[in-house]
Formats: sequence, C-alpha cells, structure tokens
Amino acid sequence: AVVSTQSTGEYHLQLVHTALQSDTAGHILDPYQYSYTVKYSKSKTPYPTIKFYFDWSPITIKYGIKDYYYSDLGGRLIATIGGCFTIAMFLHTFLVSSTQTVICRITSPLNATKIGA
Repeated sequence: AVVSTQSTGEYHLQLVHTALQSDTAGHILDPYQYSYTVKYSKSKTPYPTIKFYFDWSPITIKYGIKDYYYSDLGGRLIATIGGCFTIAMFLHTFLVSSTQTVICRITSPLNATKIGA
C-alpha cells in the first residue's frame, strides 16, 4: 500500500491464549494464536499517523488428546446398534402399513362388485 503524508495506518492485533496437550503424558504447551489486520485511510491532520490496537482475549482455547476407555467404546457401540435397530423398525412399520393400505385400496373395489354384497 502506498502511504502518503496525510495517511493514517491502523494496526489491530488480537492474541488468544491456547493450551495444547501434545501427547497422552499430559505435557502442555502454551502458545498464543494471533490475528492481525491493517487498514490505511486518509488522515484529517497534515501529519502521518500510526495507531496500534492490542486485544488480549480472556478466553483460553484448549486442544488435546483425550483418553478413551473401553466403557466409552461399548456405550457408543450399543447406542449405534440401538439407533440402527430403531431406524429398521421404523422402516419396517412404514413399509408394512403402506403395503396394507395399497392392498386394501386395490381389493375394496373387487369386494364391492360381488353379487349379493
């Protein structure tokens, strides 16, 4: 960007504390994530101006590795099987009821045309 003598440069920097667990032993690294923006605009004063804005976030973002146990695996497996069973029963009920409805609609005109009915 071309900076003239009557320009204002605004630099915004935002820092976010991050806790990073790199392995299962629990070693934690403390890096910071950052983002920045730069904006140039025409100044109302005849002098060039530079403004810096810093923002430290009070929120900490945690990344890491979580230990899963066999009980977690068993619970998820049972929940998945139960969900599949529920969906299968829903589809079975829908197919049986829709088939019965179609059969009743097809056979009802035939029953009404019988002699003596």
